[in-house]
Amino acid sequence: MITEEIEKEIVNRIFMAEKVSKIIVFGSYAYGRPGKDSDIDLLVVIDKKELV
Repeated sequence: MITEEIEKEIVNRIFMAEKVSKIIVFGSYAYGRPGKDSDIDLLVVIDKKELV
């Protein structure tokens, strides 16, 4: 299981790497029911018009 401290570190590193508009958590962590083997599912929205 991923601790809250690890989750915050993941989010901080993503925000530092790119121009992130938002990070959306989905899956078992979003529902508050992660199991011992759960991963963390993230949708990272970045602000880069040249990718469109």
